[in-house]
Amino acid sequence: MASTTFVPVEDYLKNINNTGCEYVDGVVVEKPVPTWMHGVLQAWIAASIMRQFPRYLAAAEVHSRLKETEFRLPDVAVQLRDIAQNESYAEQPPLLCIEILSAEDRLGATFAKCERYHDWGVPVCWVIDPEKRRAWSYGRSGEPVLVSEDLVAGDIRLSFADLFSVLDSPSC
Repeated sequence: MASTTFVPVEDYLKNINNTGCEYVDGVVVEKPVPTWMHGVLQAWIAASIMRQFPRYLAAAEVHSRLKETEFRLPDVAVQLRDIAQNESYAEQPPLLCIEILSAEDRLGATFAKCERYHDWGVPVCWVIDPEKRRAWSYGRSGEPVLVSEDLVAGDIRLSFADLFSVLDSPSC
C-alpha cells in the first residue's frame, strides 16, 4: 500500500512556479506529462480563443485556488481579459475550464474534477479526448454532453472539426 505524505499548503505555494502538480487537501498530485497531441491541442485551443475572442485570455496550466487547501491546474483556463490578474495563481473562477485527456486519465475522474470546478463557480467545462476524437461539454446545471459540432461556452464557440483537424496536420 502506497503511503501519502502530508504537505502543508505553505510548502506547496513556495514551489508553485516550478511544479506541474495539483494540491488536494495536503496531498501533492502529479499531473501526467502531456503527449504531443495533448500539447498541440492545448496550445491551439488557447491561441484560437484569444485570436477569435479578444476580450478573453486563455492560458495553459494556471494554478487555480478552488478552496484554501485545493489547487488545480486546468489544461486551459479562459477568463475575461479585464478580470484576469497578474497573480501567482487564479483565485476567481474562470468562465471556462478545459481538460484534455492523457492516456493515464480516466473519464470519470476528469468529470469529477469538472464538478470541483463547478463547485468553485466555473459555469462550463470542456473535456477533450484527442485519441478517440471526442469532446464533451459539461455545464454546471447538467450532465456531460457528447459534442459532435461546436463546443460552446457563453459567446465562445470552437468548431469540433477544426479542433481535431489540427491533429491531422503534418507538423503534429
